[in-house]
Amino acid sequence: MATNYTVIYTHPSGGTATFIYEDGELSSLAKGLDAEQFWVFKQVKSLLLRNDEGD
Repeated sequence: MATNYTVIYTHPSGGTATFIYEDGELSSLAKGLDAEQFWVFKQVKSLLLRNDEGD
């Protein structure tokens, strides 16, 4: 995976989540998500954190 990247997820109902990975740190921001979308957001975030070359 690239050293630095940005992933933007937009749900059809209008909720958005942005994930920014820079210099070995992951930042994330969620806006307008309902409970189910927030669960997906948390799952994606945990997968992005685990996505190292050794995994």
